[in-house]
Amino acid sequence: MNPKNFLFCVLTLGLFAAPALSSDAVVWPRSDAIIWPLSMISGSEKLAYYSLVKARPKGSEQYLENFMKLDGLAHRKGEPPKKLMTEYTIGPLVGYDNNLNNGIPKSKFSVGDLLFVVDQDSVAKKGITLGVAASAYSRFSIAPKQIATFKVAASYEYAPEHNLDKITINANTCWQAHIARWTWINSCGGYRHLRKKYETGEKFLSTRGSQMFSSAIGHHEASIALERGFREDYSKSKVAFSLLSAVRGVGVIRTGIRWGEHIHQRHTTLNAATFAFTRPIYGKTTSVLLNYSRAGGSSHFGQPRTDDTYTIMLRRPVNERIIASFGYQVTNSNIDLYQDNQILFAINLKSWRF
Repeated sequence: MNPKNFLFCVLTLGLFAAPALSSDAVVWPRSDAIIWPLSMISGSEKLAYYSLVKARPKGSEQYLENFMKLDGLAHRKGEPPKKLMTEYTIGPLVGYDNNLNNGIPKSKFSVGDLLFVVDQDSVAKKGITLGVAASAYSRFSIAPKQIATFKVAASYEYAPEHNLDKITINANTCWQAHIARWTWINSCGGYRHLRKKYETGEKFLSTRGSQMFSSAIGHHEASIALERGFREDYSKSKVAFSLLSAVRGVGVIRTGIRWGEHIHQRHTTLNAATFAFTRPIYGKTTSVLLNYSRAGGSSHFGQPRTDDTYTIMLRRPVNERIIASFGYQVTNSNIDLYQDNQILFAINLKSWRF
């Protein structure tokens, strides 16, 4: 599929899926009471809070009180900063990595009439990984309607088939302000680190604005995010727009588009589009994700390289402790060496919290 056509399809689904799915054959009640359960599975505390305030279902008082406390709404003027919560997690990981060693996708490639054979140690290694993930999180109320958060997360995964491992470390601190009744701003600074065969590290600064609102079909959270990343060899800016909707009688729909700065002689993501749909199916919250991304900026033997990647994912709980994700990814590149098809697989095991 042409990338432009795919992008058009994703955006069209995002804009028109909700009213199309709630067709004229079904007349959905206009009450907010049937929207809040969807907002609760949206993954957004703010959208859940918004829907509960609108619907006021029986038994929601404790949730609303907790949210207001964690949002800094209970902090009085002149009070000193106070800790709202601290949480630690640890849990096992089971996954599948298509490139454990930052290798080259194919063992052979051609440039003109010349055939090149890649050393076996440099060919991408695929395999199941087993590991562990841990995190620490603290949240403080620092002023009325203002909070600060601190988080550190790390994971270690090992692929026994190839005797290879990988380590990820993420750390950030954020400041959030509830600037109007249904408007929030969140600014963060942090660091990301990935070590496979090679190591990459990136510092970043970001800011995100979120606005809640209602429409005839449901409740929504519109967001815009800006980010600047800093690596040793280059810096890059990113912009993202997203719309998260709890659609009456349909489910949760998330659409988004992202743009990334072009970096000369560095292969990075230039733009992307996402469509995701979530709803309870046979008693279990199930999600389907469609994603398109384009990467470019580098060259291969003097020829500019562009990769278009298409992804589809299905995520569904197996039981109360296990969530399984399955998918497929196709990368179309103008350089034959980087053409690739991948099976995506992950098992998320519920972490212990204390």
